[in-house]
This record gives sequence, structure tokens and C-alpha cells, in this order.
Amino acid sequence: MRPRYFAKENHDMRASARRAVLSAIVLTGAAVILPTASAAPSSGRSRFAGALFGKSCLQAPPTFASVDRAASSAGYQVFQNRMIGAGAHQKEWLVPIMPKAAPLLLSVISGPSRNGASNITVCGVSVLGASGPGLQQALSANPRLGRPRKIIAGPHGGTQIYWPVAFGGATKSPDAQVVLAYGLPGTQLDQIDLILQTPQ
Repeated sequence: MRPRYFAKENHDMRASARRAVLSAIVLTGAAVILPTASAAPSSGRSRFAGALFGKSCLQAPPTFASVDRAASSAGYQVFQNRMIGAGAHQKEWLVPIMPKAAPLLLSVISGPSRNGASNITVCGVSVLGASGPGLQQALSANPRLGRPRKIIAGPHGGTQIYWPVAFGGATKSPDAQVVLAYGLPGTQLDQIDLILQTPQ
């Protein structure tokens, strides 16, 4: 039986946060965290999500294999493991916070771009009941990120915040960015994604 925190839907609720780069991969499906009777305070959930994202996605340029190894070593429960789109591989894990609270969802997606010239890897954390500004603060405190490059408030609600990412040098690569999306219409999730594009 699948955990009661999640239900399947037929569209990707994270698409708007990933559209700039992930239009190169055809994605379908999403995981949705459902409310529970008891949940960690929003400030705590924001800190947990920021810390998990930093540990899983920002210590080094993520690959599908590196995220998979780390999640397996940590003993996280696999929620979903499938091939999607044009040869992309998606895997997701449930990351517990405390009893009776909805877990975080750690995910990695990796696959070729449409023209096959590069590979796109997305390492992300989905969270229910966090504070959007709290997530922004937690991410900005990470030395790899700092001040956001761009903040976009949607005309129908929701906010998307973008950071360039530096891996192994002072110059931040235009091929790597972090996107935080919160308060988007039609979804209960806040979503943090690192989107990394590397040559084949």
C-alpha cells in the first residue's frame, strides 16, 4: 500500500518551476503530499527541507547515481522508480521528519535533452506546510547560493525564486540553477529543484 500522504495525479505540478530548462524532457505525473492531522511547524519544515536539499543536491554536482546511493545509504523508503518521457529516469524517496507528520519527498530525474547534446539532471525536495519565505531564507543561508538572482510573483498567485549555483569555483555556471516555487495555484506543495545541464 502506498503511504497515505501521497496520491497520483495526471499532470506535473512542478512543471512551472522547471519549465525554462525541463522543457527539454517530457515529464508526466507528479506526487502530491496530502494534509495530515499533525504536522511539524512550518518553520521547522522549512529548515528540514533546506537542510535535506543542501545535503542531497548541493554538496557536489548531483547525478542520478550519486543521489540514489546517498538515499539508499540513509535508508529512505522508495516511493517511486520509473522511466518517463524520452529516456528519462525518475526516482523518489520518502524522508521522515517526525511521527504523524507528512514526510518530505526527495527526488532525482535524469535524462537527455531533446537534441541529445546534453543531459539534464533535476535534484529536488517537495514539502507540505512549509513557509515560502522560510524556505527562501534557508536556501539563501547556504554558501553555494546566497542572494537570489531573480524573484517572480505569478499573476495568479505563487512565487518562483532563482539562484545560480557555483560548483568548484568562483564563477557561477549558467548551466546550473536552483528554483524555489511556493504558493502556486492548484498545488499544496512547495518545491525546491536544482536543475543541472551537462554536455553528453
